[in-house]
Amino acid sequence: SQSHLSSNPRHTPEFAARYSQGWSRERSDTKNAYHHMMETLPATVVDPFSKAMGRITSNARQRQQETHHTVLGRLRRCLHSSVCQGLISVVILVQGAVIAAMSNASAMLAFQKWDGKSMGTIEATEYVIEQLSYVDVGVTCIFSVELVARLLCEASLFFIGTDWKWNLLDLGLVVSAAMELLVIVSISIVDVSFFRILRILRAFRTLRIFRMFRMFGGLRLMVDAIFTSTLPLIWTSIFLAILIFVFAVLFQLAVTNRLT
Repeated sequence: SQSHLSSNPRHTPEFAARYSQGWSRERSDTKNAYHHMMETLPATVVDPFSKAMGRITSNARQRQQETHHTVLGRLRRCLHSSVCQGLISVVILVQGAVIAAMSNASAMLAFQKWDGKSMGTIEATEYVIEQLSYVDVGVTCIFSVELVARLLCEASLFFIGTDWKWNLLDLGLVVSAAMELLVIVSISIVDVSFFRILRILRAFRTLRIFRMFRMFGGLRLMVDAIFTSTLPLIWTSIFLAILIFVFAVLFQLAVTNRLT
């Protein structure tokens, strides 16, 4: 059994190291882009900027170490735990389902009003949309509390840490959800532009599903493999299309000769 495991290339240290490097590719790309920017800037700009960023990062990490055994430290460990990440993933899926259900109900309501259905059917659809909006508000509150907790725990590392791109995505999604609630509250004046803004903000919030790539390394690995194999897949499709075209012409000519 051990000889089979050692002979299998998937169980070698080199295989594990290669996939670990694949998981950290995003961080290495960010680091390389940062170093390239530093090399292209003049020294009079790079030195003060590097010193300031290094001072801010070191102070933030030192502050995290100092608060390791405090309430913020326990909250930080709770936010980064696997249980909390799993719960956030479930909430993300719930919000995606709620947004899809609200979009479907809104489309049904618009079609019912256009088709002239009875008021009972229209009122039932509006009731469904209202109940789903309550769930949506609750999910938005959960994400807002989670974002505020991360801001308190990470401080400046929220914007300059290794996961700053994901953090900015979460911040933008929470802000868009807050704007959507403001649009709903201030919709006393019926205007088509308000409904268009509402639909755009709701569609933008579906991007939160991509946050699951951050939580599951296997999912990111699979997506990376799909994007890597896109070009060979295109060439394979072209080859199959040429093959089908050639045999289609040959069979068509054979059938034509047979019939004539």
